[in-house]
Order: sequence, then structure tokens, then C-alpha cells
Amino acid sequence: MKKILLTTFLVFLLSLSTPVSILAICEGPIVPCGRYGKPACNLCHIFELLNNILKFFLTCLLPITVVLMITIAGFMFIVAHFGGTEMLAGGQKGGPALLSQGKKAITAVVIGFIIIFASWVFLNTFLGAIGIAEWTGLKESWWEIKCQ
Repeated sequence: MKKILLTTFLVFLLSLSTPVSILAICEGPIVPCGRYGKPACNLCHIFELLNNILKFFLTCLLPITVVLMITIAGFMFIVAHFGGTEMLAGGQKGGPALLSQGKKAITAVVIGFIIIFASWVFLNTFLGAIGIAEWTGLKESWWEIKCQ
């Protein structure tokens, strides 16, 4: 029992350090206008706001959620391995059932993460191949929206 508690505590400490380092790269406000020293909001700022929300989701919230879900699935592995067939809080038995549930959780997280970023790579490649930057007049990248 002491091994389970120690391992759980160490995994918990490791999972706490990861969100802090990921949130450190999240910069800038999500709302691009209407604050002190910023221009008044116009129609272009709605698109910049949507872009900022998407960027915040992909670069800040998604990695934290992935790490948290893998940590929970790892905890399921630990409980299934060390817990045997003892009853857990939800009335579910540990062991093979919990091990199977942990494997399903990790598989779902990894597949979801791959689908999200593979769709981004596909969209970026497709829009770059058809020359969207030349059509729209964007010089650097099609996904950066900056209002004048």
C-alpha cells in the first residue's frame, strides 16, 4: 500500500510541473481590442478573437488535457497492477477491468491528439499548395490574422 501511495504522489508531482511549463508559453490576451491603449473593436477583431481562441486551445489547453488524461490512465495502470481485485471507490473491481479501461483511455487520448494535429498539418499543406497566401495578400502565414 505504501508503494501505491508513493508512486501516486510522485506521478502527481510530475503532472503538476507540466501544466506550469506549458502555460508559460501562452502569451498575450485572447481579446485583441477594447482595452486601455488598444484600438476600438471592429469586424476584423472578431476573426482575430476566433484565431486567438483556437491558438489558445491548441497550444495551451490541449497539451495540458493530454498530460492529465495520460496521468489518470497511468494511475489506472498502477491501481490495476498493485490493487489486485480489491474493491475501488466506484464499486468497480480493480485488476483486468481497470487495466483494460486504462489502455482504452490512453489509446483514445493518443488517437485524438494525432487526429487534431494531423488535420492541422493537412490543412496547412493543402492551403500552402493552392497558394492561399498569394490570393489573400498574406505574406507570412495564412493562419495569422492581424487587424490594422
